[in-house]
Amino acid sequence: GAELGFIMLTPVAWAGAGMWPAGLTIGVTPAQHAVLRPVLDDAFGTGKTWQQKKATQALITSMITKFFESRLAEGQLNIPEDLKAFQFQLLNKVALNRDVSWADALAFVSLQTTALVVGAAGDFLPEPFYIFFGDLTKQYAQEVKALEPFVKNKYGTQLASQSCAPSKTSCLTLASTSVMDGLTFAGGISVPTDISAAVGLLYSTSPTNPYPAREIP
Repeated sequence: GAELGFIMLTPVAWAGAGMWPAGLTIGVTPAQHAVLRPVLDDAFGTGKTWQQKKATQALITSMITKFFESRLAEGQLNIPEDLKAFQFQLLNKVALNRDVSWADALAFVSLQTTALVVGAAGDFLPEPFYIFFGDLTKQYAQEVKALEPFVKNKYGTQLASQSCAPSKTSCLTLASTSVMDGLTFAGGISVPTDISAAVGLLYSTSPTNPYPAREIP
């Protein structure tokens, strides 16, 4: 499987993508990486010009404000689920100008959790057992398929002339899979996890809070 920090992820989630090497796209070949990296740098970047960077900053600030207003109106903020769902909405909007409903974002968090647990725990299982995780394979492939039109709209022209051999899929599908991996395993889970810890320290009134002062120095 592909390495995710100190975790080895089995290729269960990617079994339906038709990609090679199968697994998290961190493990693609150098030639494939040369095709995908410019797409990811641009998609998850803040823009090349000062005006683009300011516009991205304004968009992020606006979305964060609306997120906390919605949670305040709801009367609760679930940690870390709500932060993960919001991160999914935010990254989709910034990277692909794609709007994701709150219900769909929460559904994605469930898939994200399953993909991480199965990907890590599955490393201890022999390959014949992968068939029991068919639902995960199907759901991950469906999410990648849903991303493809948005990736094609922004990067279809530059990807059309590229080769992503030995993968049997097009560079468009491989790029969409790479974006999906970013939404699921990279900033999609690491950022809200870190924020969750900070929010917990500052606002949790639990007696187990290791920072009872709950103050910013």
